Amino acid sequence: MDDNTFGVFNPATGQWYLDNGNGKWDGCISGVPTTTQDQCLGQFGLPGDIPVTGDWDGIDGQVTVGVYRRIPNSSTNDQFLLTNRTSGPTVDRIFATGPGTFNYQPVVGDWNGNGLVGVGVYRPSTGTFYFKNYFTTGPMNTKSYMVNPATYSVRPVVGQWTGSGTKTQTGLYAYSGPPGKQYPYWYLDNGSRTYPSCRENQCYLFYPPGTNTATLIPATFGPSKVKGN
Repeated sequence: MDDNTFGVFNPATGQWYLDNGNGKWDGCISGVPTTTQDQCLGQFGLPGDIPVTGDWDGIDGQVTVGVYRRIPNSSTNDQFLLTNRTSGPTVDRIFATGPGTFNYQPVVGDWNGNGLVGVGVYRPSTGTFYFKNYFTTGPMNTKSYMVNPATYSVRPVVGQWTGSGTKTQTGLYAYSGPPGKQYPYWYLDNGSRTYPSCRENQCYLFYPPGTNTATLIPATFGPSKVKGN
């Protein structure tokens, strides 16, 4: 599918439903979407998988789907399962991350600015991001650190916060933490992939009043510059 198209993944069935570009539900077909019908991609994933998307082969400019499969509380490695196919998806790439006991959270981005999408994970217990720039065997290429994981409850986010450069930057949505501060708090890295303070990076308080901030799911939208204080 083309970049900047959206769809939904049903985690109970592993089914994908992709918009044809007009922003409304038109009913769907199993093949390539048309101007009058969306695409029912079919099953790619199992119940409980986490959906991800990207141009995994970096060749045709087509964004395709994938899933991150967790094996909670297990020594068995979690996995990214990715397809390069826009219809009749089958697994084309498998990338193992680490034991299910690490409770990794998946992220996707262009980590080194080469125009190719890579995968990554965030490990909550250590506050560490791990990135894979290329789909080859071996360990993750780089890592970065954010806020102290022992004192914050967070979810990872990715984007381009400074509006310059091509590398995807990381951030955290902290929905609880040390007393004396309002939550949820957004910590957005400036590209250094470290987090010394809000002076060097960007920090924001954003949420709709009256909501349970622990249940909100953070979302970021495209490469844009966030203008702060």
